[in-house]
Amino acid sequence: ANIGGAKTDIFIDESVLLQSTIDEDGTVSNHIRVTRSHFGDRSKYWWYRVPNEEYLRVLTPRGARLTNALGGHAKKVSPPLDYEKKGFKRDPLVETMEATIVKNVTFPEVDTFEESEKNAFGVWTTVARGKTAKLELGYTRKLPHAIRDGTTYAFILEKQAGSRAKYSF
Repeated sequence: ANIGGAKTDIFIDESVLLQSTIDEDGTVSNHIRVTRSHFGDRSKYWWYRVPNEEYLRVLTPRGARLTNALGGHAKKVSPPLDYEKKGFKRDPLVETMEATIVKNVTFPEVDTFEESEKNAFGVWTTVARGKTAKLELGYTRKLPHAIRDGTTYAFILEKQAGSRAKYSF
């Protein structure tokens, strides 16, 4: 979710690397590295040269536990107006999701919550024009059964529609 990044997405190159290992006991350990480069410094227009700010969410199977976070930051977003006073209605789906947010004591910049019946990790990233930023997240989860010869494991990638990132697994 690009929030406050003007029109910078057109100048962002993004790559995502996922490395997974599965232990014999059925513990899956994942390490994600998101690398984002901002080439807006090549533009003469100010709206392409501002820092790109993004609230990046990684949706995982339920039960995933965050084990590492590096490169993101916390951000307090203040509403531009008093929505309640202006008579705006709250979206029940958003309220349900917000009610599940848990702040992680070990990684306070990362929100953990439920979204679309999945576990989610959300964190803010900022990339200045002409710069590259990296975000790394590690998480584990336990499969329902130990791994044996002949066990099938399926990985499903669901990416945001319109995403132009390059993915490696």
